[in-house]
Amino acid sequence: MFVKKGYMVAFPQRRGRGKSEGLYNEGFNVDRSQGYACDPKLSLPGADRALTDIAAAVEILRQRPDMARQPILMAGVSRGGILSIAYARMYPHEVAGVINFASGWMGEGCRNAGEINGTLFRRGGMFPHPTLWLYGNHDPFYSLDHSRANFAAFQEAGGKGSFFDFEVPGGNGHMVMSSPPLWADHADRYLDLIGAVAKQ
Repeated sequence: MFVKKGYMVAFPQRRGRGKSEGLYNEGFNVDRSQGYACDPKLSLPGADRALTDIAAAVEILRQRPDMARQPILMAGVSRGGILSIAYARMYPHEVAGVINFASGWMGEGCRNAGEINGTLFRRGGMFPHPTLWLYGNHDPFYSLDHSRANFAAFQEAGGKGSFFDFEVPGGNGHMVMSSPPLWADHADRYLDLIGAVAKQ
């Protein structure tokens, strides 16, 4: 769908994720066997590290001769979505828009999830262009109430966007990105919108 709209699509992986080299170190407890840290003082620096990785990936992509010089579209699912929102605020002149799929930094099993996720989404609130938020019901990490609260925090910080939620086939709302028939029309209209904004 994105290629048909004229986008070149890149799918970089942050350090230690997918087949990327390096240590995956995005906000763990001091004892890594205990998993992700719920302490914002440990969790949020992990997000900053991930944002550094994204900036490095974009810098490399910008060196490709087949990449247009115009602002890019960011899109991400789960941690990738909240990072896309935060990155867009950091580099507003480089980003035309963001599609945010079912995202957050810490799941609601973390006692400080609201504080951590709200902090990162509020950071993104100063991004000047519209964003698109696509979420699914029965997400095992982020309930719709939690995600709507994140969207409200984003808006209160000045963020612009539209929030849509869906019943995802199979019942796992976190997998909403894998069901394009649910959201393709919304994305199509959004791509037309940011394309028009970029040409102004």
